[in-house]
Amino acid sequence: MQHPSAPSAEKMQPPTAPPTYHEAVGGGGGQPGSVGWNVPHTGGGAQPIMNIQPLHPAPSHTVPSGPTVQMHVVNVVMVGPRPIHTTCPNCSSEVKTTTVTTPRAMAHLGCLALCLTGFWFCCCLPYCFEACKRTEHTCPNCKALIGVYNG
Repeated sequence: MQHPSAPSAEKMQPPTAPPTYHEAVGGGGGQPGSVGWNVPHTGGGAQPIMNIQPLHPAPSHTVPSGPTVQMHVVNVVMVGPRPIHTTCPNCSSEVKTTTVTTPRAMAHLGCLALCLTGFWFCCCLPYCFEACKRTEHTCPNCKALIGVYNG
């Protein structure tokens, strides 16, 4: 019978350390465009150096911007059949509006309908109702239209 012999000195060597990340990945450190850790091969306890480069380099030309969008803020002014005190959105002055009242198409149609049915003596009645009138409010300073009231 054979006794197991003692291991020889060659077989008793300590296991080798696993490869470094840099060695396992295949290097690439120090080359243009590479991103990662560059470990200097000076031996021993050198500190890793971080080599960071942008993933998307800045364009060398300027990108033309699109058309600018202008927003106009409109203050809604509640108007009625009578002049009101308000601030003009055009000239920013405190004013009492000037009003102009005109008949709407509904007043003309009502007058025509009354005449055709034989009530010609009542044909002026539609012009008296607020529902048949249109009132425009304007600024007395700059003549800008502030609002319209349809009765």
